[in-house]
Amino acid sequence: MGAEIHRDCPVLSLEKLSAGWQAKTSKGALSARIVINASGPFADHVLSLRTGSQLKKHIRLVRGSHLIVKRIFTHDKAYIFQNSDGRILFALPYLNDFNLLGTTDIDHQGAPDKPVISQDEIDYILKELGQYLKNPISEAQVLATYSGVRPLFDDGKQAAQSVTRDYVLSWQADSEKSWLNIFGGKLTTYRKLALKVADMVSQILPAPKEIEPGFSCLPGGNIPDSDFDIFLQGLKEDFSAFPELMITRMAHAYGSNLSTILGTATQPNDLGIEFGYGLYQAEVDYLVREEWARTAEDILSRRSKLGLYFDKPMTDKLSKYLASLAMK
Repeated sequence: MGAEIHRDCPVLSLEKLSAGWQAKTSKGALSARIVINASGPFADHVLSLRTGSQLKKHIRLVRGSHLIVKRIFTHDKAYIFQNSDGRILFALPYLNDFNLLGTTDIDHQGAPDKPVISQDEIDYILKELGQYLKNPISEAQVLATYSGVRPLFDDGKQAAQSVTRDYVLSWQADSEKSWLNIFGGKLTTYRKLALKVADMVSQILPAPKEIEPGFSCLPGGNIPDSDFDIFLQGLKEDFSAFPELMITRMAHAYGSNLSTILGTATQPNDLGIEFGYGLYQAEVDYLVREEWARTAEDILSRRSKLGLYFDKPMTDKLSKYLASLAMK
């Protein structure tokens, strides 16, 4: 919709101008009428980049960690368990072959971009879950872990699990409503938050063209009648020569944008190099071109979860191909 995306382009400083701001980045300077600080756990850091700013803490970092194990139940239902400490724990179906177990709520003291599960968190999840399972899970059964940092608005509460999950939107003092901060919030309310931000900004900087009323679809979301099951069944029939798991995974990932990747292909080999587990060159090229993927980790861990299946030779093959694209 006309946005310019600058990936791997850290902002080094922000300076107030007579009409807006100038951001000095690792790849040059950019000017803007309005700055929106939507940097999540880095919100306080971005505030510190303003020339002459005095650091004030607004964000409390709370880590949530998860375990991934081979499926411990075969149905597609989710469990929510009551923990002994008053919190809850969940066990969810994950992809086709795994279960996702979590989560924790502890203050995160390290860098926001380097969260790693602690041994105490592993022990906590396994112990609490073990109260409910006929065959408790051992640490040896854990295939992978991941952790995320919640950028919660610091409201002064003591316990990490008691900190508000609401978001706070505020114009930066003395910015003449040209710098908007987003503190807190969570994934489940991201679109409501975005609509509120858009409304606040439009009062200061009207949109260049009239925005259609109502919700617009997210990329790939314009599925007829919003009926995903019928959409998926149609794909399976149209691409009957393709593995069902591959088509199902890609349909969930890309929705109606899947046609851009598959094009006129009639069999998997039409999609170019195969990297493994239904990942082909056409999909990789799409992720590089449209979703700013650069590394094997971008693709295998962030834009899919195929890293749970890939071995080192497969990963190395993908890395070499991506390196060849970067050199073009």
